Amino acid sequence: FGASHPFIRTEYELETLDGEGGLFPPHRLAQLQGDHPRHHRAEPGKRYAGLLDVAGEEEEGSGPNAWDNAARRDSTALTVVEVETRGRELPVYRVVDRLAWTGTRHTALHAQLLDLVRNVWGMSALVVDATGVGAGLASFLADALGRGPRRVTVESFIFSGASKSELGWDSLGLIDGGRFKEYADDGDELTRVYRH
Repeated sequence: FGASHPFIRTEYELETLDGEGGLFPPHRLAQLQGDHPRHHRAEPGKRYAGLLDVAGEEEEGSGPNAWDNAARRDSTALTVVEVETRGRELPVYRVVDRLAWTGTRHTALHAQLLDLVRNVWGMSALVVDATGVGAGLASFLADALGRGPRRVTVESFIFSGASKSELGWDSLGLIDGGRFKEYADDGDELTRVYRH
């Protein structure tokens, strides 16, 4: 986790943490910032995985959009990461793209996600939020992507108090260890994504 990780500081150093900027103070946001560019398709020889956060659907949906929290509406969001393992003991995850759909029906989203996972990114794995409304989409994606010659490992993640806590601590450990990096941007997107 690293010496500055909140878990280490509270559990081992017995520090009381005050309002130091929450989980993403300026130093952690700086650690998140990568210097790699954003991409919109796979590059040859690289390995990719996806993280899909599923939201509800509406009659009139939109997407895929650039990441936009201005509307404050829940969106289904796909984060694409390049997974680098060559010459490393532990993998490094580089976010290379983000897409969001607000209110889009899951039946319409299913076909687009299959194309993005298989044909645009050639992903080897997809982690899907299978909590509540995401359960159906996660099941359909697992069934469709788990067949054929280009199988994709689909893992359903169900949020609970314990799993959410573990995911949070693990994520902070990846960031603090320099193993999770966002693509270079205009400087404002990183703060918007991690403040909401």
